[in-house]
This record gives sequence, structure tokens and C-alpha cells, in this order.
Amino acid sequence: MKPFKIRASAAGSIMAGNVGLSEPQQKKLITFQDKVKAGKELTLLQAAENDKLLKLLSNPQLPAGAKTYCEVWHKEQIYERRKEISGGPLEKGNFCEDESIRFLNIQLLDDHVKNEIYKEDEWMTGTADIISGDMVIDMKNSFTFDTFPLHDFGIKNKDYFYQLQVYMHLYGKQRAELRYALMNMPHHMIERAAKREAYYTNSEYDDVFTKVYNQLTYDKIDPKYRYKIFKIEFDPSIIEEVKKRVILCRKYITELDERIK
Repeated sequence: MKPFKIRASAAGSIMAGNVGLSEPQQKKLITFQDKVKAGKELTLLQAAENDKLLKLLSNPQLPAGAKTYCEVWHKEQIYERRKEISGGPLEKGNFCEDESIRFLNIQLLDDHVKNEIYKEDEWMTGTADIISGDMVIDMKNSFTFDTFPLHDFGIKNKDYFYQLQVYMHLYGKQRAELRYALMNMPHHMIERAAKREAYYTNSEYDDVFTKVYNQLTYDKIDPKYRYKIFKIEFDPSIIEEVKKRVILCRKYITELDERIK
């Protein structure tokens, strides 16, 4: 079985949650240790909790979400196939990726093209959407207007934040941009939505199509309301944390492997 490496797009899956002691647990352990140093005796309950915290400190464990990700990855290796991810947002994102790059090029007077250069090291893998000078750019296509981050002023999705940090590490860049675009829904998806609504409402398809088309296309909207850019800087300390998580993932995957032999 090949050694586990985390994909940039999945880095957030192993970074959520605490490894070892949480901040409240750290404070509690310090309280117990201070009490012992002062010559005070812990209650039986406190002593048991103190032992549990010390064990967790010396033997950090992956949080549940990271373990679940490792379990899926382990199955993928055994059965030699990837878990399929589908759905409207992914379908639109894949279909509109090149179009959204062209759209932002026009708005920002850029000449970016889709990057095809794959990168990996001992810990991580990934293919950034765009490479530009000392910067990596990742494109996201909002599914509908209500999911477009018009009122956000920072990257709220931690998965995207970790994804960009890994890209910067792999490509040796110091800056990154997360670019959102609100593109028209692909025509075949509009047709599908219109057929579904016409069926469930017992309405004329042509009437429904016009309504759905107007709802899911944005050509009449001022372009400045159809893209949003978030900028971040490279943080090497985050990459070190990702590496530590990868090591713990490998350890857990080895445990999974041994259980089923």
C-alpha cells in the first residue's frame, strides 16, 4: 500500500479538531499539576482525570473526523477506486471552471490559464488552479446567488484556507488568492431543473424554463457583484501542523491495516 499523503483539497479533513489536549484540558492539567507541586492531594476523581490527561498528552490521537477520512482513504487503496463525490455544486464547478477563469481575466485584465502541473512532496499532493508569479490562485464557482460570499470579508471555509496553504507550500509561493465567481448555470442543468419543476408543479415546460433560466443566469447583474477575491499569506507553521497530522494518519492507517489482516 502506498504511503498516505494528504491532497490539498482534503487537508481540512484532517486538520479539524484537536490533537492531544484542547486548551481547556491543558488548563485543567496545569491546575492539577500545580496542586500536586503545592503538596496538596488530588481527589480520586481528579487523580483519574489527571492520569487520563497525561496519557493523552504523551499519546496524541486523531480527532474523529480525521479518523473517518483515513478509513475512507484506506478502503480506496484496498478496493483500488476513489469514493465518488457528486452533486449540483460540483457539477457546475467543473463545467464552469474555464469559463470563470476567462470571466475574471476580463474583469481584472489578467491573462491566466488553467494550471496543469501536479505537485507532491513527502506529505502532500495537489494541482493548483492557477500559478501567477509568486502567487497561487484557486477558483470557486458559487452554485447559486445565495451561496455567493458577497458579504464575507475573509475566508470562512477552513477547508479552503488549508487547501491554499498546501498549494503555496507545494509550489513555493508566498501569496494566495481564493477567487469566487457567480457564473450562469450550465444550460443542461437549467433544462434539468425546469423539467423537474414542470413535472412536480404540473406546469407548461416553456413557462417554467423561462422562470428557471432567469433565476439561474446573471448576465444582467453588474460584474462587480459576480466575483469576490480573498487574499492570504503563507504560514509555514500551518504546514508543520499538517505534517504532524499526516504522521498520525499514517499511524492510524497502519492500525487499520493490522486489524483486518
